[in-house]
Amino acid sequence: FNGRQAAYLKVKDRSHRLWTFWCSVRKTSYPKPVFSSGWRQFTHHYNLRIGDKITLRKQLKRDVSNGVQYKIEVQRKINLFGKDVWAHVL
Repeated sequence: FNGRQAAYLKVKDRSHRLWTFWCSVRKTSYPKPVFSSGWRQFTHHYNLRIGDKITLRKQLKRDVSNGVQYKIEVQRKINLFGKDVWAHVL
């Protein structure tokens, strides 16, 4: 955040859709990051549920055209032939 408490975070999902979240860090002794603006639309788009796994990764190369620095993935645990596996949610 370059010394600031908050910043816009640009991410791309697996289908290359661009999402922008407002990410802030609490000023308390536990500076846990919090996503706000844009996050609700993302959760509705993917129909996120309790137990889903979200992975946020920093890209090695920055996408210069739109400033994207991160990729985001959503996985959901499903039972496939009697085994629990993590499947990507598209």
